Amino acid sequence: MINAVSDEQEIIESVDRHFKKIINDILAETASVLKVPVEHLQISFNEYRTGKTEVPYINIIIDKSTLTKEDFENFFYKKFRERRRTVEEYWRKIIEDKLLPLKEELVNFAAEFRRMGGRN
Repeated sequence: MINAVSDEQEIIESVDRHFKKIINDILAETASVLKVPVEHLQISFNEYRTGKTEVPYINIIIDKSTLTKEDFENFFYKKFRERRRTVEEYWRKIIEDKLLPLKEELVNFAAEFRRMGGRN
């Protein structure tokens, strides 16, 4: 029985590491695009709540960004003066379309795996 619990925990931890690596890779890629420290995006993501009107720490993300006007306009095809709204929309889309589904899937996997393991 102890081996089964140990194996179950090992599988959950392995999947957890895999999902966290994917999340960290997305954060790193986004940080590279926005030219901000990954830590600022991580904090924003951790504090993010669906349905809120403003992305947490968006002002800090924009203030810390070293994205030049030229790079911004070439990447987003928008005027630099629109950067706050544009960056916020871009970051919100990354959170909602990529990061939150991974986070939810990880939580659901662990719960489902434990539930299924408990039946055997």
